[in-house]
Amino acid sequence: MSTTYPTSKKTFTDHVDNDAGDFIDAADINDVHDTVEAMETVLGGDFQGAIKNINIDAAAAIAISKTALGTFTDWTTYVPVVTGSTTAGAGTYIVQKGEYCQLGKIVYFTAEVNYTAHTGTGALQVSIPVASGSYDANLYFICAATTTYANLPVNSLWVQGRIGTGLSYARFIISYDDANTSNLQVINETTAIDVSGFYKVA
Repeated sequence: MSTTYPTSKKTFTDHVDNDAGDFIDAADINDVHDTVEAMETVLGGDFQGAIKNINIDAAAAIAISKTALGTFTDWTTYVPVVTGSTTAGAGTYIVQKGEYCQLGKIVYFTAEVNYTAHTGTGALQVSIPVASGSYDANLYFICAATTTYANLPVNSLWVQGRIGTGLSYARFIISYDDANTSNLQVINETTAIDVSGFYKVA
């Protein structure tokens, strides 16, 4: 039995693959066995027996992890819908595509809508896959957004998606200058919206 110990930091494979081959073979496994026996001699205890008695329940471990994490939803499609804040209305859609995933209390999503006509009125709202959670009413989760919109002011600086507390939709803010903003409105003309981001859920 060998009682030689490493004097420098190496990887596990460096220690085990002592014959410098491309894989761990039977001789390497025997070396590991000798090393464990040497540890037992020097430190005392039954390391080999302890290792043999370890029983990892993979299914239980995964279940515990999911419980700690909370809701987990892999990437799933959803159908985003545009409504107006005053009158919900209905759109004539060319494109309605959305995807999302949920990791605990955070939802990541992306949505694309394109319609040629809409009967809604008021601020334009795009549905989100899971209602947002409760947080300070003065706070918003900001989403990246782009739009093709007939009435978009020529002097607008940017369009921004916002998701407030306890809502089932994102609204969109237009900036005219550094001080003035307004809600993007539903119009009965061709409109396209792309939005993506993340937000907190209950």
